[in-house]
Amino acid sequence: MLNLEPMSTAVTFIENHLQENIKVADMADAAGYSLFHFCRTFNKIVHHSPYDYLIRRRLSESARLLLETDQRITDIAFIFQFNSLETYSRAFKRLFHQLPSEWKKENSQHAYRIMPRLTSSHLAQRNQPDFILHKPTQRKALSLVGLMSWIDGDEQAALSQLWAKLAAKLNSPPPKMGYGLRWLSENTILSAHFYMAGVETGPDDTLVMKTVPAGLYGRFQSTTSPSDRQHLLDYIIHTWLPQSNLMLTHPFILEHYQICPARENPSHCDLLVPVQSES
Repeated sequence: MLNLEPMSTAVTFIENHLQENIKVADMADAAGYSLFHFCRTFNKIVHHSPYDYLIRRRLSESARLLLETDQRITDIAFIFQFNSLETYSRAFKRLFHQLPSEWKKENSQHAYRIMPRLTSSHLAQRNQPDFILHKPTQRKALSLVGLMSWIDGDEQAALSQLWAKLAAKLNSPPPKMGYGLRWLSENTILSAHFYMAGVETGPDDTLVMKTVPAGLYGRFQSTTSPSDRQHLLDYIIHTWLPQSNLMLTHPFILEHYQICPARENPSHCDLLVPVQSES
């Protein structure tokens, strides 16, 4: 079994020095590893190189400051150790597909791209023996009916109530399978967002109708624990997509339940992610 603690220590060191001039050798020293062994192990456990993780986190925290403060873009660039506004702007656009000025002006609707700090739980999740990446496949359009709600606070309780309401609304017993449509928040994934609990059945004027478009979808298996799903979504958005040269085609994640939550509480679901090539 992998010992995650040294790499967790290295991540903590990076997080504590995002605004300081640190080198990969400093991270290796913090973890107690030789430089060569540290780089190999960090890549394997974190799924990012040490330098890539550092830059992504610096850019992400700078993006947060752009949204939450009135600090000048130039000042923020220097705070996070970029040696010029031009260098910062190029790196920012590569990650967020917008210039810092555009991001700040629009109060960006793509703030789910802000990469969070990776915790020891994140590292454990992406190093599980059964952590499998499935090749994206084409899926047909899907017509759903259901109920929609704004989820904020205790997600598990709110979703349980939403599925229970849907079960009571349906004119017949719920179908075997169910679908949850999760819109990515403008602020942070899973903090507050719209969610639709839906099933495949005939039209119903008392329920919301939504067509999930056909297209290419990545598939990931998750438990129904909110924290597990959070960690997996963080992996999908901030690690899998950029490393696969893919981008989201729509700002939602589709949850596919083999056992409809309107029938009983399932333990697992598939997360389906609409994607297309970045190039």
